[in-house]
Amino acid sequence: MDKAIDAVRRGDVSTVYYGWGQLRFFDPHVFTPIFEGTLTGPALTAFLDDVTDEVAQHLDAIAAEGNVRLVLREFGNGLDGPIFYLNPAYSDPVKQARFADAIATANRRLEAIADLRGIPTVKVNEISKWAVSADPVIVGGVELR
Repeated sequence: MDKAIDAVRRGDVSTVYYGWGQLRFFDPHVFTPIFEGTLTGPALTAFLDDVTDEVAQHLDAIAAEGNVRLVLREFGNGLDGPIFYLNPAYSDPVKQARFADAIATANRRLEAIADLRGIPTVKVNEISKWAVSADPVIVGGVELR
């Protein structure tokens, strides 16, 4: 974070692609309780508040240092990746939905943070889902596979 702020302050960069925070969901003290359903209610809300508030604070700190364009990467759902979806230990659809819901809630908060600041977002979840599907993506009328 400090290096990014220093680079903006010096005028060395004009765009910062910000994607901090997602790994906090994969801390074993967070991931397992969300997945197993023991981190819920006010405690889960407090975690989501903390992680998204930290993103907002970082974005504001970077923006305050100079003329910089920011792009925010939303949190991806790591369960969509092969390390998880190919592992039977993570195949329970109820548990998967629990974790996906937590990520989706955090991403709605990130979208609100970005909207307030006029920052575009990159929807990593949607890109990762497309990457493992057989469905094409149409961009500008061109089908991508």
